[in-house]
Amino acid sequence: MQAITDREGERQVRTMCRLCLNRCGILATVRKGRVVRIDGDPANPYNQGKACAKGRAGFYTLDSPYRVTRPLRRTNPEKGPGIDPGWEPISWSEALDLVAGKLKEIIEDDPRKLWRVTFDRSLLDEIWCAAFGTSLQSLSSGFFCGNAVHPMHFLNQFAAEAVPDVPLTRYILSVGGQYGAVVHYDTMNGAFELGRNREQIRVVVVDPFCSHAAGMADEWVPIRPGTDAAFLLGLINVLINELGIYDAAFLKQFSNAPYLIGGDGRYARDPATRKVLVWDAAEDVARPFDAGVSDPALSGCYRVFGEETRPAFQVIADQVRRYTPEEVSRITSVSAVVLRRIAREFGEAARIGATITIGGQELPYRPACITWYRGLSSHKHALMNGFAAMLLQTLIGGLDVPGGLMGYHRVKYRTTEDGLLATMAHPGRIGSGPGPTNPYPPRTVTPPQSIDLFELFPVACYSRTFAVEAILKPEKYHAPIKPKMLLQRRSNMAFTGAGRDLMAEVLRSIPFIVSFALEIDETAEFADVVFPDLHYLEQLEPVLTGEYHTGSQPATFYGSRPVLTPPFDSPWDQHVSHDEILLELAARAGFVEDVYVACNAMWKLPPAYALRSGERYSYQDLMDRALKAVHGADKGLEWYGRDGILVKERSVRERYPGAFPKPRIHIYHEYMIDAGRQVESVTRELKIPWDCSGYLPLVEWRPCPAHTPKSPEFDVYMITAKAPYHALTATGSNPLLREVGLRLGYHDIVLSEETAKRKGLRNGEWVEIETDSRKKATGQLKLTSAIHPEVALVWASAGRWANSATQGGKPLGIHFNSLLTMDDEHLDFVSAAVDSCLRVKITRLGAKS
Repeated sequence: MQAITDREGERQVRTMCRLCLNRCGILATVRKGRVVRIDGDPANPYNQGKACAKGRAGFYTLDSPYRVTRPLRRTNPEKGPGIDPGWEPISWSEALDLVAGKLKEIIEDDPRKLWRVTFDRSLLDEIWCAAFGTSLQSLSSGFFCGNAVHPMHFLNQFAAEAVPDVPLTRYILSVGGQYGAVVHYDTMNGAFELGRNREQIRVVVVDPFCSHAAGMADEWVPIRPGTDAAFLLGLINVLINELGIYDAAFLKQFSNAPYLIGGDGRYARDPATRKVLVWDAAEDVARPFDAGVSDPALSGCYRVFGEETRPAFQVIADQVRRYTPEEVSRITSVSAVVLRRIAREFGEAARIGATITIGGQELPYRPACITWYRGLSSHKHALMNGFAAMLLQTLIGGLDVPGGLMGYHRVKYRTTEDGLLATMAHPGRIGSGPGPTNPYPPRTVTPPQSIDLFELFPVACYSRTFAVEAILKPEKYHAPIKPKMLLQRRSNMAFTGAGRDLMAEVLRSIPFIVSFALEIDETAEFADVVFPDLHYLEQLEPVLTGEYHTGSQPATFYGSRPVLTPPFDSPWDQHVSHDEILLELAARAGFVEDVYVACNAMWKLPPAYALRSGERYSYQDLMDRALKAVHGADKGLEWYGRDGILVKERSVRERYPGAFPKPRIHIYHEYMIDAGRQVESVTRELKIPWDCSGYLPLVEWRPCPAHTPKSPEFDVYMITAKAPYHALTATGSNPLLREVGLRLGYHDIVLSEETAKRKGLRNGEWVEIETDSRKKATGQLKLTSAIHPEVALVWASAGRWANSATQGGKPLGIHFNSLLTMDDEHLDFVSAAVDSCLRVKITRLGAKS
């Protein structure tokens, strides 16, 4: 790749950081063949030339002594955590032939028996899977991700994610997330804009732990774990029923708030046309929603065709009355005074009715946002938690308008017969496949066909956790597919999945495992064949159509460009992508022509760039054609290697689509009724035990299992949190970041000083943690006032046991996921979330372990 600067033996290469989901644009400085510095790319508006500490330290793993530099074959048939695989180096040709032979066997049996898993999708991953014939929904390995996030943004914002419109917003309410601080979207832009607009933007963080994000906020509100939805519904109740603050004009015109609801929870419809009805307040009569009613009623009770009906908004207003500030305080521990104050602050900050002129156009201005992430997703009733958060933002009309919550990773949408917005299949980046899916309209429920039982989750964005259930309990779930082979990369599922012992059982049950590994991590320990993986600073991977932008920023196209060559030989003159290995495996297994057909179809390549049957194409050939198909004949691979960035301004309509006409969005979820009945019908017929009680059209808070402990001795909640100096498990062996984590007590158990005093515990003492499911771990206490007094915390990436992460020592800290319980009580049968709220007892062990 051509450098953007080249002087005095030093050059800079523009590329992309791939440590977390933010994907910052960076410049890597190379001196004497070694990367010596990483900086944010000042030409890239997405992260505004900024880079975080972990991004700047990313090059430290290039020379890791634990790097895999040759294909490896397992010689020890025994598999398990810490068991020596007996690695035997083999040639590339041997490794490719061995794996291709296994792929041929699976093709002849059932292609769905290949489980392709990755958290970091490449340009060809989805295409390769489609060509092979395996499941597309099981592609990612995130067990704890956006169950309460993606469906809501698809539903109301035709987007996979959303972030505040900084710097125009004036109030950010962060609930169960760390916006602007850790692994998330828009981290660097958000942190930069929050920093330079500190006096104008008020940030309130609601979280059991005073995280790094909370530490930088204007206010931290400690809350009891798993009660976020009750808190949010309390805010909604105050806004609607006490303060009367909501955007009535928006709700009438752009949502299903005026749709009339009958006693059975369904829309009231015209008997002849079956169109949904609204109440025409001016004429005092029910009319179809699309009859041009200028003032549909939001409140009241109306008799329509002999049935009592209420507008959906009225139904919600009545529903949330139970969440009085006093009752919410009892549930959440947040005082009624604080809840009322935050509700008023949020409502007043929204400036209902205000406008702002941008680009010569007058637009609604709603400068208040709620952001949320894993804190709402990692619970039994994750979908309800997310619905509550989205309802609050929708209530103020603050979606995709200046100052509001801005959709990110947009998708196409259509209008349903009921006038509602429905997103099309999520295209992701070109070549990256469908990604998370939309809940409306619900997918048709069928008997299970996929490894993860996805067919039984009509409104979930994915169902990865149920792959574990189906693999280990195929009879219970009528699981038709048992994997014969796992092909995984950047998906340390042995650590990030359902606990060490359970994931070991899953991985041992798979006859053949192939890992692409930079280092031998916890999952690669189970592999039968390991291919050396590339460091992200050695990769060539354009993002193609995946332009990055948030809020009012320009759209920016960029991607990964190789800064250095990998420290090992390979069959390719320039090894720049693991996709080269996938293409070679496809050729040797006899389905590379199918890959080309899939490229033509999924990339929509025009005739000039279409792949022809009977010819062989290199990875670089594919990238060149794909780039030209998207960006023009003059912007192929040669241009990408020379420059690699495109910045283009977006129109006002592109930046703020919420200010312009579009289909109505949801505040009431009538579709959930039929979705639940479909699931109930199929599972009952198959005699699969399945809880369908969560398919509700109205948002409500439901307690987690931890809210009813099995014994009073389990008197402390335990949670986990991400640390800003680590990115998932990708940085576990980075020596600089590892040292930072050790100095900051990354391996400790964080506990309230108040609780420790009550229990007679001291800072630095070793204790035993025991869950109410009788799972145990030991750790050292770190006492603080910055945590809810009922809560203990361990860090999300602590407790790793692979040699590359421990660097030859003992595991440090507690592996939180190994304390979780995967059973019907803790699994969510609507969103496929796993409840991550524990109840534990803490017992003193003494000053030393």
